[in-house]
Amino acid sequence: MWLKKKSEKSEKSMNLGQLIFVLIISAGATLNVFAQEPVNQVKTIELFVKSGTGIVRLDQEQYPNVKAVLHVVDESDLIEAKLNTLLKTVTTEKKAKALVQPYFQDPEFVARLQRANLAKLQAERYRLNKYPAAVINKGEGLVTGFIDMNEIVEFVNQKRQQRGEK
Repeated sequence: MWLKKKSEKSEKSMNLGQLIFVLIISAGATLNVFAQEPVNQVKTIELFVKSGTGIVRLDQEQYPNVKAVLHVVDESDLIEAKLNTLLKTVTTEKKAKALVQPYFQDPEFVARLQRANLAKLQAERYRLNKYPAAVINKGEGLVTGFIDMNEIVEFVNQKRQQRGEK
């Protein structure tokens, strides 16, 4: 089911604790219709953004049964660029290994790299080419143009009400 981009800006105020600047992942292609059935209830939101995009996290008190996942789709490219910059002046394989080895021994770096690659793979799986994009319920629907996860849930619920669903 396709859900169209919301054109008006949010009237909801953001507090600074909710606004998170994502500093870190790019995929390509065009998204096709995921499912023939309409989205019945929002259970999961996978929000795909590019690095530097400000987002508003889901209010878990208001939506306790919704799982929200953030994917930064160009982070792996940023990590690769950083490593390539470090390796620019290195002339031997031994020096290159010595330079990058500390990164790959750091569990936080390895976890970040794994998340970055997963985000890129998921974006390719869903064939996304515009960001921000929110995939609802593992592919039941798509909403583009939102950076506020709470507005995504509200928008999907509003569309359900317009179709006469509960």
